[in-house]
Amino acid sequence: MDFSKFDSQIEDLIKQIKDLREQLKKMRGDFMEETKEFAAKWFQDKTKKTVISKPEQAKKLGEKGLKNLKSELQEEIKKIPEIVNEHVDKNEYWMPYDESYDYKKNEISLKFDITYEIPKNIEGGIRKLFGYAGAILKKYDFITYKEYGEWEWAKEQPKFSHGFDLSKKMNGMLSQYKQSYGEYIELSEALKNTKQKRAEAEAGELWNKS
Repeated sequence: MDFSKFDSQIEDLIKQIKDLREQLKKMRGDFMEETKEFAAKWFQDKTKKTVISKPEQAKKLGEKGLKNLKSELQEEIKKIPEIVNEHVDKNEYWMPYDESYDYKKNEISLKFDITYEIPKNIEGGIRKLFGYAGAILKKYDFITYKEYGEWEWAKEQPKFSHGFDLSKKMNGMLSQYKQSYGEYIELSEALKNTKQKRAEAEAGELWNKS
């Protein structure tokens, strides 16, 4: 029996999977870069809005106190890349860069196969990221941590608990990532099935020859 048809299909599927893996890696990296820019602006805007909404506390701090707050905020913004890596760019949230990745063992597909615009695990990471701005506002008495409030203290760190929207670009990136990841799973299944069919055909030929 000629197995070249199977071999050709397997080779083609492997190439498609490899190319798609590289695309997913790039998508993940691009999303992280966009998240860093988004978070820096969010830190600035949210802090300013919160301070202005509490004029008595702003007056109490005075110009010097607010300058100190701004200075600490800028230092925290510089750390955003590290914070994003810690809370958002986690392998359990995305397809790992490791080529030995097995989606069935990792079960990441379940985390992306949902109807939410923002997958819940990634949303949670971004809430923790925002919490670093909250920690500064808390230090200067502009907010308090409260269960079911805008800011909460959860698992030994602050997080932002109210609703928020990602940028249009970020939502588009997530949508494309989820779609491409679905294609990755389909191709992986097709590769597995094709290898199985080849093995069965080979076993059948051995049976016929025996």
